[in-house]
Amino acid sequence: FVSSSNLSLMADLPAAGYYGQAPGYGSRSCSRAGSRASTVPSLGATGTLGSSTLGSSASSGSLGPSKNVAQLLEKLSDADAKVRLAAVKALGQVAVGAAPEVASVLLGRLADSNPQVRKHALEALCAVAPRGDEEVVSGLLKLLAHVAWFVRLGAARALSRLAHKGDSRVIEALLGHLGDERPEVPPAVVESLGALGMPGDSAIQEALLAQLRTKGSWETRCHAVQALASVAQRGDSKVLDEFLNRLGDTHEEVRQAACAALPSIALPGDEYLTGALLERLACSSASEVGTRAAAASLLGRLGQDLSDACLTRLLQLVRQSDESWLVRRAALESLARSGPRAHAETVEAVVLCSADSDSGVRQAAISALGVLPSRGDRGAMSALLKILGSGSLEAGEAEPLPFLRLAAVQALGQL
Repeated sequence: FVSSSNLSLMADLPAAGYYGQAPGYGSRSCSRAGSRASTVPSLGATGTLGSSTLGSSASSGSLGPSKNVAQLLEKLSDADAKVRLAAVKALGQVAVGAAPEVASVLLGRLADSNPQVRKHALEALCAVAPRGDEEVVSGLLKLLAHVAWFVRLGAARALSRLAHKGDSRVIEALLGHLGDERPEVPPAVVESLGALGMPGDSAIQEALLAQLRTKGSWETRCHAVQALASVAQRGDSKVLDEFLNRLGDTHEEVRQAACAALPSIALPGDEYLTGALLERLACSSASEVGTRAAAASLLGRLGQDLSDACLTRLLQLVRQSDESWLVRRAALESLARSGPRAHAETVEAVVLCSADSDSGVRQAAISALGVLPSRGDRGAMSALLKILGSGSLEAGEAEPLPFLRLAAVQALGQL
């Protein structure tokens, strides 16, 4: 879960919390009355599993009919991290359907001193344990309060794959860790809430909206947008407004996430959303280029024919040579989505852009020429053939770059 450079943090952890017996890893941390007799082994002084627990389990034959599994479990206590890593990888392949003790032991490896062992222990645990396993989920909930932040991180990630969707106990616990002191943990918590939350869950929705309004990490905001797209109801005005605000986020990945999520929340033909996007396109500030590009891109993603107002604004953008190439490219991509077979004015503007000085604008225009003109359109065919070298280059004009020629070939195939 973490890079090797972060292992130095372990020196600051209390002995009882990491190198000794970790919270939630006691002899009965994952047991319940009348259920499994197995326990999660405690961690030894080297951060490896104690041999006594494994030895007794293996010797009693409680690990199932496979002697290979028993041997692999024993190697999880090896002093060498490479051996432990190989053991957890192998367990994920051969221990599917094995006795419950396997899952309990793998649960303990989520606090291993080696990050790769922790990572693959999580993968193996998800392969071995069935979704909704009561003891595994209970163990993960205890690890969610572990003193070591990387153990909390692993538990949050594992819960998204092993807890049942809508499990109120798990969701309540995850909501309580949105404010974790380590910035690495909240993004994983948010992601799990999106995976486990039921559509329309108001508690999750309000908590995620709060994450978008705080000054948390961009990763948390990005995951919050994606999670809200999973749990919010289509047409929810509060979520819609917040996603619109995220189009102006300081981080590009958050803006992209909002741009991708908005169509799943908006109602078809939502005039409020269309108007809000046009308002953002009207802003001329250089600092708002990312917002305007996102708005231009969204106009072609709403699953509806472009209105006259939208079409007019997009054409204005592609014709403005002093406009940001990012905005012009987004506008061209939206025009392409408005096809097939646009009217002559649109095709003429796109043909002009196919010879633009900016390669990003040219590529978007060339691709659009494959879908917008009528089949066999002479103007479009001539522009594409020139890019492919069938026409003579003007003085000082360089041969189009390979990716532009590739786009032209693909567009010709569509025409």
